[in-house]
Amino acid sequence: MAEKPENIVRFLFSRQPGSDREMLVNTDASGKVQGISGDKDHFSPQLAPGISVMDIFPFLSAYFPASSGETIDLPRLAWEGMFLHVLIFGEQASGTWILFSDVSEEVQEMQQQIQKNNDFVLRHKSQFSFENPFGNLHLFNVASFIKTKENKFLPLGVSPAWMEKYFTDIAGASSGVDLVEVFPYLEVFLLEAQAHWDAREESLLGSDMWIESPVPDKELHLRAFAISKNANHYLLIRLLEHDDTPVSQRTIQKAREHQLLYEKLQKTEKELKKLLYYKDKFVSIVSHDLRSPMASVVSIAEMLLTDGELVACMNDFNREMLQSMKEELERLLEYNNRLYHWSNLELGNFKLDMEKYSVKKLIENALQTAKSKMDAKKIRSEAVVPEDFEMEMDVSLFSQVFNNLLGNAVKFTPEGGKITVGVVRENDAVRFFVSDTGVGMPEKMQKSIFAGVPNESTLGTAGEKGSGLGLDIVRKIVEAHGFAIAVKSKQGEGTTFTITAPIETGSGRPAY
Repeated sequence: MAEKPENIVRFLFSRQPGSDREMLVNTDASGKVQGISGDKDHFSPQLAPGISVMDIFPFLSAYFPASSGETIDLPRLAWEGMFLHVLIFGEQASGTWILFSDVSEEVQEMQQQIQKNNDFVLRHKSQFSFENPFGNLHLFNVASFIKTKENKFLPLGVSPAWMEKYFTDIAGASSGVDLVEVFPYLEVFLLEAQAHWDAREESLLGSDMWIESPVPDKELHLRAFAISKNANHYLLIRLLEHDDTPVSQRTIQKAREHQLLYEKLQKTEKELKKLLYYKDKFVSIVSHDLRSPMASVVSIAEMLLTDGELVACMNDFNREMLQSMKEELERLLEYNNRLYHWSNLELGNFKLDMEKYSVKKLIENALQTAKSKMDAKKIRSEAVVPEDFEMEMDVSLFSQVFNNLLGNAVKFTPEGGKITVGVVRENDAVRFFVSDTGVGMPEKMQKSIFAGVPNESTLGTAGEKGSGLGLDIVRKIVEAHGFAIAVKSKQGEGTTFTITAPIETGSGRPAY
């Protein structure tokens, strides 16, 4: 067998003595066995040099090849009637080292302790709450909790001394508590525990050991266990005595610190997503409530401007002010509507209403909507669309896509320019495009234009104002259809937006 690396020798030397049910296997990077030492026959008589270790222990397939310097800890794996603790060491020079330990006795000991306490409760029913089937586990330094319907944990029975001393708020809680806030390590273990509870198995599922420091210079070595009983879900947290915590486990715990930091970051990310959700919800509600009163004021302004008798009584300044007020209100209403759509797209509060529709009619309607603004700037337009071309779409939402793209094209095309709108079929895709001869955009803007946040509004060639939200709404609508959008632009020469719709047959979407 290859000479053992120094770190593995130190690791083996630090382990608790007296265990003869261990096996150390050295493999190459592909998993082929190079050497074996220890109680090989106890684990697998078939294991031999030249054989892939994964043929005997298939669960190792996910961990090969092991990275150099990496230590992987797999505690309490049920295999061939025993429980294994497997440690994998990646070594650059000597391949991969795998240490197998039979920890069946440890698991059985905990199960026996629980059974003893169950027997104790049965003999002394009057002294214990019916909801706590574990009785006096506190005498073994174990804190017992029952999971509530609100996914909280309610302490049961008497709390152990360490819980009373260092975690008083939990020990004295009369209602459910969030244990993850106190023990961040549990967040990952509780995912495994939930699957175990859902299976309603009356067997223990144990976590790895972790370390808590409730006060300076004090370390508590803890393990958690999940179990179901009488249709209830229980979590047990045990304080490990010094003899229960070998140096190897403390070493492994230090190696897990990076993982714990990552788990805390995941928790922070979840909280941030929750805050963003409430922000979008607030924007959706406010913009929805503002739509009707704003539209009413715009209608009043239009009515005043079309009242010939009233307009005749106004001087030029008043007429200009009323016209300016109407235009600003229309812009504000458009901005509010876009804000409403944007927030609801972020929340996912929309459902595509798919139907087959004429692409030619869709584009003609969009050009008609933009006609007055194009005429004002003497911009020419051209539509390149086959007569009989139809496709499945949400007509209302896809119309908004073309209205926004055409609106941008008009905004950034100078007087006398040209806008071309069309659709072409190329091999396995259909491509829609809106092209203009406008001012174009720098490369940096092209990379960020679909970034997922409102862009800073830019004035058009005639001083037109925009909301900065339009293209983000366009992207979300396009992606909701399963399409893709891209932009190609050159400053001073114009911009082309392209929407690509794949042609899919034999799937849920019909061919075009």
